[in-house]
Amino acid sequence: LPEDNPAGLQVLLIEVADMDFGLNSEVMLELQPNRLVCAELLSIDQSGSIKVNNITTVNNIETCHYTIRATDKGSPALANTTRLTVTFEDINNHDPEFQQESYNFTVNENDNSIFYPFGFVAAM
Repeated sequence: LPEDNPAGLQVLLIEVADMDFGLNSEVMLELQPNRLVCAELLSIDQSGSIKVNNITTVNNIETCHYTIRATDKGSPALANTTRLTVTFEDINNHDPEFQQESYNFTVNENDNSIFYPFGFVAAM
């Protein structure tokens, strides 16, 4: 899943069936993340639509694991779970940055060490 999806975008539709009738066949869905930070990224509604929440990037998060829990409204309520793993793809959304705004080096005219590094420029 690319990390720059807009909020509200449906990324998956879960279909759940309960072979009972009446309240026993009505199913409630929950999306349970393995980490708190993952809870903010995706949500599920009662139609089974999994959507992106209000995120623009998920830097430093590569994978989130979720448990999808389906519980019927019977008495006693019965439930089942399945697992969902979402891997976020990093997009190229950051410019390279130099560690300094400018670099100045001096090389002497008759310096025999010219073939050796006389300075370093670093970018992140």
